[in-house]
Amino acid sequence: FFLCSDCVCCCIPPPTTTTMGCTQSEENPEDKARSRAIEKLISHDRKQIREEVKLLLLGAGQSGKSTLAKQMKVLYLNGFSDQEKMALREIVASNIYTNLKSLIRGATAGGFELQPRTKQLMEKSWINDPTEPLNPEIASDLKDFWADPMLKHVFEVNEGDIEDSTPYFFDSDNLDRICAPDYCPDVDDVLRVRIQTSGVSETTFELARVRFRMVDVGGQRSERRKWIHCFEDVKAVIFFVAMSEYNQFLLEDPEVKRMHESLTLFDDVVNARWFLGSSIILFLNKCDLFKEKIKKIDMKCMFDDYTGGTNYEAGCEFLKKVFVDIVDHPEGPRDVFPHVTCATDTENIKFVFDSVKQSLLKETLDEIFSGP
Repeated sequence: FFLCSDCVCCCIPPPTTTTMGCTQSEENPEDKARSRAIEKLISHDRKQIREEVKLLLLGAGQSGKSTLAKQMKVLYLNGFSDQEKMALREIVASNIYTNLKSLIRGATAGGFELQPRTKQLMEKSWINDPTEPLNPEIASDLKDFWADPMLKHVFEVNEGDIEDSTPYFFDSDNLDRICAPDYCPDVDDVLRVRIQTSGVSETTFELARVRFRMVDVGGQRSERRKWIHCFEDVKAVIFFVAMSEYNQFLLEDPEVKRMHESLTLFDDVVNARWFLGSSIILFLNKCDLFKEKIKKIDMKCMFDDYTGGTNYEAGCEFLKKVFVDIVDHPEGPRDVFPHVTCATDTENIKFVFDSVKQSLLKETLDEIFSGP
């Protein structure tokens, strides 16, 4: 199965969140349990189908699905309580430790010469103890690590497992705040912290007299076709593509580029008869990272026919066309609504989601919005 769900609903449950699994093969007891959960999801509250909008979030792992779910909580579910934020302190620290190790591993694998100070820091005891609480002394060490130009270069040419949030969490001011004894994660921290999860998660909220039910599916790539037919009643599929990952490879399969995976999955979804009655909304996400990366790494490494060079707008238009041109359903043409997004930017997501809502209103949901 292709997805690695990272939905916030699994790690910071909003008031109306349910975590389940997805249909898999019979021989595994876990698969049977997930199959039953999917069946329960499909049959859940069928009487309310006309009163709610079900949105299915799809996309390759780390494409931004969970961040959208977090943004829905920020925008429409009164945000995160202090208790929910405090529960993330250790996870933020774990992300920082993991990112540092990924940088060092990448530098070693690439044969980059690190500065003497960096080599000295690598001997510190806390490097190999991810349970060590962050403190001002460690904050100072982390700043020195990030001051090494080679580690920044490793991040810029990243083709593997270094998190997008690395520059944010290694920012000097953020390290001072995060490593303070009284640290409580803020909204920006919550949006960027990563927890890898699996299963199916739901986030439910009301907007303009309509209940939106956002479903994020997780699991393994090999399970794709075993659940895709289960969601015939979705009003819209929001498909995520991480624009900035055109030069990166899958963690599950280092021989496959992440953009190839996204293109294959989008083809499966947009041309599936199960979603023929659903609107297809394309989120070309992580545009902020894409804007910086395209200045340094040509998209020709992924697309031989790309001629836009380092131009950001040309890159965006090219990717839109690549994905929209995939649509080729035998029962007729499909409309795809593409949006360039930055899921960590609340204002951007508010603007885009309002546009999504209007598209659904015009295309498929007039009868719901015309209710009392």
